[in-house]
Amino acid sequence: MTVSHALIVLGGALAMDALLGEPPARFHPVVWMGRLQRALRRWAPAQPTPAFLYGAGMAAIGPLVFGLGSAALIGALARWPLIQIVVEAYLFKSAFAVRALAAAALEVRVALLQGDLAAARLALRSLVSRDTSALPAPLLAAAAVESVAENASDSLVAPLLYYALLGSRARSRTAPPTRSMRRSATTVKPNGWARPPRASTTCSISFRPG
Repeated sequence: MTVSHALIVLGGALAMDALLGEPPARFHPVVWMGRLQRALRRWAPAQPTPAFLYGAGMAAIGPLVFGLGSAALIGALARWPLIQIVVEAYLFKSAFAVRALAAAALEVRVALLQGDLAAARLALRSLVSRDTSALPAPLLAAAAVESVAENASDSLVAPLLYYALLGSRARSRTAPPTRSMRRSATTVKPNGWARPPRASTTCSISFRPG
C-alpha cells in the first residue's frame, strides 16, 4: 500500500466518522463481532480450565474471522481501486468512533449545565458500566472525563497507531476490543450497544502483503 493510498483511506475514514457518525447496527462490523462473541458465549463451559481454554479460542476466532475476511474482501476489490478505497475507509472507520465519543461526553456536559442530574446519569451510562444512580454532579463530571480519556485509546489512538505502524502491510482494519464487541451486541449491557467503544482487552489486525 502506497503512502498516498494510505493517506486517502485515512482521510476517508476520518471524514466518514466526522460527517456520518456510526453506521446502523445492522451494517456495523463491530456489532457483527459482538454478535459472534455473544453466540460463542452461549456454549462456554462452566469449569475454570475448560472455560479459560474456550475463552482463548473465542479471542482468536474473532480476529481470524473478521481479520481474514476483511483482507480477502479488500484483495478481491483490487481490480476496482475506487471501490476498494471506499471499503477500506469504511472498515477503518468502524474501528473508531471519535464523533460518537464526543457526542456522548457532550450529552453529559449539557445535562450537568442544566442541572438535570437524572439526564446526566442516564447519558453517562453510554460511557461507563458502573452504577451511576447515586453519583453527585462533581463525580458525574469526573466519571465522564475519565471515561473519555480511557475510551480515546480505543476510539482513536489504537486504530491510528496500528494503521501508522503497519500501514504498508495492514489493510485498514484494526478491530475494536473484545469487550467493546460484546457490548455492541446489544445484550451484555442493559443500555444497548454503546455509541463509543469501551476499554480495551484485545486488538486485531488484518494483514495483507504491501
